Amino acid sequence: PHEEFNAGPDDYADFFWRVSEAVPEADLYYAPMSPSGNWRVWYEFGLPRRAIKQRASGLSVHLYGNLEQVKDTMAVIIPVADNKNIIVSELNFGAGQIVDKDWWARNELPSILDYLDRLYVKGVCYFSWVWPRPDGGLDQGTSVDARGSAVEEVIRGYQ
Repeated sequence: PHEEFNAGPDDYADFFWRVSEAVPEADLYYAPMSPSGNWRVWYEFGLPRRAIKQRASGLSVHLYGNLEQVKDTMAVIIPVADNKNIIVSELNFGAGQIVDKDWWARNELPSILDYLDRLYVKGVCYFSWVWPRPDGGLDQGTSVDARGSAVEEVIRGYQ
């Protein structure tokens, strides 16, 4: 459960460990927390670090923002992944942001995709959830919905 786990980093690592023991034939990707607040403790230390090192086939991560923000997050993830597969299961400019989505798509997204490709990231998913109101009901923020936007164009045309 990414982001919806109702306990702390050690509890998530213990849960992941138990699942990996129950289904040893499965390729399990460690996916505990989006980069916000004190997110690094979900990856770097103690039981979480051991669970990743000994039980994970790879990491499923979320990345938000511009190229520099993505690089900052990946600077933490890459050493933790220790040559294991990385899948970016959620990528966008960041919830709660007021941005020119088309500008971001044309000026940031290609560079982000190129950067992730050079890192041999196995897959990237643009997060395009359509809430009844932008950003899940927040009063501010640009919708991450990609329909009809430059995000669709860039992703379709990306080679």
